[in-house]
Amino acid sequence: MALKNLEHVEVCQIVNYWEINQKVEKNVNPVYKASIKVQTKDQQPTQPYTEMAYIKFIDPWKIYAECVSAIVGRALGLPIPQPMIGLLKTGVTPPPGLPENSGIETPVFVSIDMKHPSVRNLITNHSTAIQDNKLGKQYAAKLRKWSKLLEAGSFDEFIANNDRQFGNLLYEKDNSFFLIDHELAIPKNLVQDEKNQANHLYTLYTDNEIGKKLAIKKTPAICKPYQSFTAAEVKSKTLCTEYISDIKHIDQSLIALYNRAQQLTSILLEYTAQAKDGQLSLSYHETTT
Repeated sequence: MALKNLEHVEVCQIVNYWEINQKVEKNVNPVYKASIKVQTKDQQPTQPYTEMAYIKFIDPWKIYAECVSAIVGRALGLPIPQPMIGLLKTGVTPPPGLPENSGIETPVFVSIDMKHPSVRNLITNHSTAIQDNKLGKQYAAKLRKWSKLLEAGSFDEFIANNDRQFGNLLYEKDNSFFLIDHELAIPKNLVQDEKNQANHLYTLYTDNEIGKKLAIKKTPAICKPYQSFTAAEVKSKTLCTEYISDIKHIDQSLIALYNRAQQLTSILLEYTAQAKDGQLSLSYHETTT
């Protein structure tokens, strides 16, 4: 497997949307459920199809981080919902705080609805802190059994994602998960060889002696596909130059990601060497920065 022939991020039209109950979702940024109309390249103009999706009105750099993370992760075989760029249909009013014309001129991030709940919702829908803590430990145990845990932790290291918590994991069944919400990954000041200070999934895998030994054995092979990372293809497939005017920061981030890909094995093995037994503490809450 290699990072070649990445999927294009498609553009869709937001037909209508509605805000999710924040008392249930507990998101830092408002998240909306939406009906979207998609026109793929292989369809006739008269044959668009409609999907249900989640949309986020976030700044362009966060859209870029979401799109890059999604197409790279999906190319590596990780379970991540399909990303899209959404534009509000004429006549659809943007949410409060955005100008009336922002739906046409400013894109929103769209993530196809996988119809699975977040782990945070499964945990915090219960009534007491004691129950929440007990369920948190149960889902952490399920994560330990997830067949893609080490791959997911390696991916979070590559994109410098320090916001992997229970709200950014969807639970399917049979100890299977989806990775979502990568808006805080790939910061503008990304350092190509700096270890992520909060790689919760990789920490979960390596917080015991068996996990450390397996990580040392498996990590080089897991990291090899990253070495085929191509900045030009990612830049083209994410459509980022169409909604971000600061091309310099795009190029700098892609160069940093390319260099980070070449050093990923050594970064992760350093992480493994420094791992301590039982150090994980997955949070229910999003990072607010």
